Amino acid sequence: DLHRVFASRAAAAGMTVHRVSPAEAEGRVIELVSTLGIKRVAIAGGPSLAGMRAAVESASVELVPWTHEPGVGLLYESDAGLTDVQAAIAESGTLVCWSSASSGRGLSLVPPIHIALVRRSDIVPDLIDYLARHSGPEVPASSIVFITGPSKTADIEGILITGVHGPREVHIVLIEDA
Repeated sequence: DLHRVFASRAAAAGMTVHRVSPAEAEGRVIELVSTLGIKRVAIAGGPSLAGMRAAVESASVELVPWTHEPGVGLLYESDAGLTDVQAAIAESGTLVCWSSASSGRGLSLVPPIHIALVRRSDIVPDLIDYLARHSGPEVPASSIVFITGPSKTADIEGILITGVHGPREVHIVLIEDA
């Protein structure tokens, strides 16, 4: 039951998990966009998100052209970043996002809300299993981000503050594809 362990650990880390069937995924993302008041969203460019891009655009949400300009400036003007993941680690509830030309690392780190699409088939038991599957010279990423909950810091007087150095909310749309 890796998907159950992952969902439980991700929720314990402060992320919100939305379990859906493949047919419900686009509708749930549109519902999240509406409920969270998202007006501008930056979406990763991979082929797995093409349908999601079209669905979000049809909901009258502005797509941020984050690849048109160097740097992450446009991402600071976004309400949310929408990504897929290369893996999800059940043991810790961690999302693994690789950067590439079509999926910059800022998409999951800069906007105040991160929406991640996780397919049940993306889930691995633990970090050792992830590394066994995804290590070696074939890894194309220039950076790999491990996300276990919203951004948090307790730098100032030991008071825990969420969302200072990254997203204050992380929503996982867990697609039950297997």
